[in-house]
Amino acid sequence: MVSTLGQLGGGALVPADILYADLTGDRREEAVVPISSQGTLGNIAYLVFTMVDGEPTPVLRRTLDRGSAAGGLVMAVADGTLIETAGEFGPEDPFCCPSFLRRTYFRWDGTALQVEREERLANPIQPKR
Repeated sequence: MVSTLGQLGGGALVPADILYADLTGDRREEAVVPISSQGTLGNIAYLVFTMVDGEPTPVLRRTLDRGSAAGGLVMAVADGTLIETAGEFGPEDPFCCPSFLRRTYFRWDGTALQVEREERLANPIQPKR
């Protein structure tokens, strides 16, 4: 965790924002640990930990793309599936408001969480032009 914070050049762990859910199908909860920018960028990264031999072990690490800054990374869990949502900017988009949202779904492959699929959706919140 400390090395991730160092590589990002900042950010903070907000314990109240940690999500707990069984993402591996073993009936034990994993921890989805966001790293907040503590500002308008929202979450700039997150890690997912599972317990292996009594020790928390990372099974996924994600950081914010340079091209998807507005709103940061938003994580949710539905039916045991981790879902990440991030903004995706078009060439004419103002910095506040990406035209699209990229939603990424992760599945457990037995050793790590892997991208199962991605979808690109129109952002329902668009500025007046």
